[in-house]
Amino acid sequence: MYIHLYCEKHVKNKYAIFDFYKKEDLNIFLTLFSDDVSEIDERSLIYIEGFKTLSYEGPREGMWYRFPIDFFGNNFILRDSIIEESAIFRLFLSYSGEELELNKYKTIIPSLNFTNEVKVVSKPDPNFELKPKENEEIKLEVFGVGHGNWNAIKSDSFNLFYDTGADMTWGINQLTSLARRLSISQLNNLHIILSHWDVDHYHGILGMSSSDLNAIQSFIAPSQVPNNLTAQRVLNKIRSVIRPILIKPTPKTSREIMLSSVYNNEFLEIFRASTGSYRNQTGIVVLVNGPDHTALLTGDHHYKKLEKYVLRTYSHNSYIMVIPHHGGYAGKWNSSLFTAYSIEGTMSCFDSNNRFNHPTTYNVNNLNHASIPWKSTKGLTDLPYIL
Repeated sequence: MYIHLYCEKHVKNKYAIFDFYKKEDLNIFLTLFSDDVSEIDERSLIYIEGFKTLSYEGPREGMWYRFPIDFFGNNFILRDSIIEESAIFRLFLSYSGEELELNKYKTIIPSLNFTNEVKVVSKPDPNFELKPKENEEIKLEVFGVGHGNWNAIKSDSFNLFYDTGADMTWGINQLTSLARRLSISQLNNLHIILSHWDVDHYHGILGMSSSDLNAIQSFIAPSQVPNNLTAQRVLNKIRSVIRPILIKPTPKTSREIMLSSVYNNEFLEIFRASTGSYRNQTGIVVLVNGPDHTALLTGDHHYKKLEKYVLRTYSHNSYIMVIPHHGGYAGKWNSSLFTAYSIEGTMSCFDSNNRFNHPTTYNVNNLNHASIPWKSTKGLTDLPYIL
């Protein structure tokens, strides 16, 4: 008997986070460590502390693994629960064995079978129109959501969320409180664009009430939805009120991942990545042109891709960049990147006590060397900026 697991997060020799393909897989796994096989409990992530692997043996984020049941032997131990109130974690385990070989367990899981409740397209519908009125104030806001990503573009005539993530450790009560704090149900003409299907960029949707969900006018995301239980859970909430628009990868002319414009109304421009094996680099980037500044919303995309396909190709006002990957690793860059493209300020969303060592010292030093103003949420501080 086998269990199919999706690697959501991995920090080498520290921990791994997995999700499940089917509820049956989850239930089988639960019987190994717990008597709590509840059909009501929809949480499906498992956290494994001390997960050690040989070099180049993964697990790789965004990849599937097919493990025999006996893989989870005596070296995997159920820990006292510290995630009882979590919105997404089901079990907390620790591993105390030797370094593991995982490549031999790699597998491929069928993609989600989309029905008519989901629209898969190459670009947003031409009728999709998001533009401010003349002389309307436009505000960028990076919300303090712990170690996650949730950005907003606000005006009197519309509201745009870019990502709806939060700290993965947050419980459902914290996510619900966050939704109330943002007054989602009261927002006018609300649209959501998801950068990529990484839990800390989308699972804040689980805290939205039916009134919050009914405020959503459109939901746009990359088409590579991981066929795991958490992504399905969130997508089903969206599908309950609106037909999601999933944008397919753009064509590419070389082996590298490219970013191409798929929508541009002079105020809002949407870039979609081509295919690739790196989840963080194959999503959606957004540019928003305000009267005086242009907001660059990056998700977790790498600096070199942003420079080559967005900054170098398009000339706008001075930029306000939301730093990719919470200030963590997003490829190599140096301070000349900022000075060459009139990047006037940067913003970053991370928790000061995060386990990922974000932001990296390398990134902080480059920002300081370029003398670029840098603001951070450092947990729960919202950062507004008038564009």
